[in-house]
Amino acid sequence: MQKTISIEEATSLWVIGLGRKAAFFDSELYEFLHYIRETRSFQNQNIKGFRTDSNLKKKLSEVTDYLVSSGLVQKPYDNYFVIANKDPSDLEIVCSLYNIGYITYLSAMRFYNLTNRIPKRIDYIAPTRPLWKKTQSQILSESSPNGENLEKNDFFIPPYPSERIKIKGKYLNVHSRSCLYPHMNKGQGVRIISIGDLFLEMVRNPDLCGGFQHVLEVYEEMAEVLLNEIIDSVELYGTAIDKSRIGFILNSHLDIQDPIIAEWKTYSTARGGSRKMISNEPYSDSYSEDWCLSLNHSVFN
Repeated sequence: MQKTISIEEATSLWVIGLGRKAAFFDSELYEFLHYIRETRSFQNQNIKGFRTDSNLKKKLSEVTDYLVSSGLVQKPYDNYFVIANKDPSDLEIVCSLYNIGYITYLSAMRFYNLTNRIPKRIDYIAPTRPLWKKTQSQILSESSPNGENLEKNDFFIPPYPSERIKIKGKYLNVHSRSCLYPHMNKGQGVRIISIGDLFLEMVRNPDLCGGFQHVLEVYEEMAEVLLNEIIDSVELYGTAIDKSRIGFILNSHLDIQDPIIAEWKTYSTARGGSRKMISNEPYSDSYSEDWCLSLNHSVFN
């Protein structure tokens, strides 16, 4: 005979079963309650006192009070919960709440100890909203119990990363992209851009990484140590202008010699045309003939 448990007991088992997850949205708890209301079972145990016409929003409120009072979760933050027996970092919470995307820019630089600057916000890369909804719908469709079409109900779609949610005193900077890098998994559930790809993005978006002068300082300190990672990322994802900019920094500014960088220089010269080190700044008279590059920042004057 199957054991019978209460809604509260089932929810406790569900929270405990989240494993390394540090936080979850109320919509995830709502989805779980919907599941056990329809199946009236969890982990091969019957659920008592949960009719199929039960009001889920009322049950959500009741179960929330139970989880807080029993010490399984902390008092709710906005529309999410933090599991009580853990002390996650802000980055761990973000990556637990949002299952697609990763930490990037200045937040990633801080994580990798490339900067002593403390970001005021958490930089998070996410797919564009249409791609987010499409991907989340696919995930829901594949995981829905009994073939239910939960993905057709927007409430079950995990919310898009929000700049209005405060996590350990910080809001998010959400950067929407149609193409994402493969991320790294670090520590207790932190998804983050790889360090090589970060060096590529630092030159592409210096304004999001402390400014170009700060980016150059990081290159001056760490580029030789991380040369293989930087070259691999530029070779895999870099455009012609990326190779000119980073090639100049590595070769002409830092005097780093490498056969692959030499190939970038040959291609840059053969291609011709004038490019700028910083795309949104005007051209400068300071110019690199080797890299066909206008050095339009005061640090080069």
